[in-house]
Amino acid sequence: MGKIATRIASAVLLIALTAFVTYQITYGAVEKKYSETVYTIAEEESSYAKLNAIDEIVRKTYVHDINEEELEEGMILGYLYGIGDKYASYLDSEEYKLYTNETNGEQVGLGVTVIYDSTLGGIYITSVNENSPAMEAGIRAGDIIYAVDGETIEDRGYYSTLSYIATGKPGEKVTVSIRKGGDPLVTEDHTITKAVIDSRTVEYELYGGSVGYISISSFDMPTPEDFIAAMEDLTAHGATSYVFDVRNNSGGALDSIRRILDYLLPEGPIIRIYEKDSGESVINSDASCIDAPMAVLINENTASAAELFASALRDYDKAKLIGITTYGKGTMQTMLPLSPNIGGGALSISTGMYNPPKSDNYEGIGLSPDIDIDLTEEQKEIFYKLTLAEDIQFQEALKTIVNVDTLVFDEPESSDSANAAEGQ
Repeated sequence: MGKIATRIASAVLLIALTAFVTYQITYGAVEKKYSETVYTIAEEESSYAKLNAIDEIVRKTYVHDINEEELEEGMILGYLYGIGDKYASYLDSEEYKLYTNETNGEQVGLGVTVIYDSTLGGIYITSVNENSPAMEAGIRAGDIIYAVDGETIEDRGYYSTLSYIATGKPGEKVTVSIRKGGDPLVTEDHTITKAVIDSRTVEYELYGGSVGYISISSFDMPTPEDFIAAMEDLTAHGATSYVFDVRNNSGGALDSIRRILDYLLPEGPIIRIYEKDSGESVINSDASCIDAPMAVLINENTASAAELFASALRDYDKAKLIGITTYGKGTMQTMLPLSPNIGGGALSISTGMYNPPKSDNYEGIGLSPDIDIDLTEEQKEIFYKLTLAEDIQFQEALKTIVNVDTLVFDEPESSDSANAAEGQ
C-alpha cells in the first residue's frame, strides 16, 4: 500500500501572523460586537496609585536612562500576566498592522502550527507540515521554540516572533532554537530556509471502498466548503461511514466550526457561548444532517475548535472518540484594538467560554476518548508517513463503525478521482 496523500498536514498555519486562529476559537461575531469599538485607557488614576508612586520613585532615583517604549510595553505585558490569562498577548501598532492586513498570494513560513502559552515561555508546536522546511530540519510536534535568531520569545514577544518569521521571501534563512519535546535540558538550534507553504486544511481518502477518511488540520474560513465537498465526493464514490481526523488540529474560527457542525448535526444546539457581559447564547443547527456511522480521531494536540467538533458529535451520539485525551482549551479570544492616541496596537484576551451542545466545558481538562489508544513513540515520530493500514488509531476507529471484513481494496486507496474532484 502506497503512502496516503490525505495524511499530509499541508494546511498548517505556517507561523504566519494569521496564526492568531491557532489553538483558539476566534469569535466570528466579534465584528458585530467589537470591530467598531476602539478601546482607550480609562483615566482612573486612583486604582493605580501604587504604580504611580513607584514610577515617581524610580524616575527620581534610577541611575540609567529609561526607554519609554519598552517601559510601556513591559507594563502592558505585566498587566496581562497579572490577570492570569495564559492566552493573552499584546500587539504594538506595527504588529497589529501586519495582523490586520489581508494575506495576498503565497504564504511564506516554516510549516508549523503553533500556540503561545505564557507558562511555557515559548511557542509550542502542535503539528509540522509534511515536506516542510521545519520537518526537514527535524522539528516535530511537541517541540517548543524558545528563541529565534538568538532572541528569546519572551524578549521579542509572541506576535513579533510570528511576524519576524513570516515576513520576507522564500530562500531567506532563520535560526530557530527549540527545546526538543519540551525538555528544557534538550535544546537544538536549526537554521531553516523559509519556503512557500501550502494552506489546505482538508485532505480526504476513500478507504476500503466504503469508509470516508477526512483529515482536518485547522478550522479556517475556507474549511467548510472544502469539508462539504469532500463529504459529497466520498459519498458519490461509495462512502457509507466516516472517520474524521482532528489529531494535531489546534482550532480555528468559530464560524468555520459552526458551519461544519450545522452540516453534520440534526436540529438543536451545537455551540453554547458564555460571555461576561451577556451571559450564555446558543448557536443552533437546522434539521438537515448526515446520518451515517462516524468516529473521530483525537490526541493531546487536539484543541479548541477541534475539541468542540469532537465533543459536539459525541453529545449527539453521532461518533465515538478514538485516541488519547485532548489538550483542554474551552476559552475564546478576541482581538481588541487600542486607540491611536495611546499608541494603537491591540490586546488579545480571553473574552468568553465556548461549551459543547450538551456536555461540560473542558478547559484545563480535555476530552477523554471513548476508546483510549495511543500511537507508539516510533509511530509518532513518523506520523505523517504512516499509511491508514499502519495507523492503529484509525484501525481501531474502523472497528467501531464497520465490519472490517467487508472492506474491499480493489483499487488503490489514494483515489485520484476523489482528490481531483476536490480540486487539490
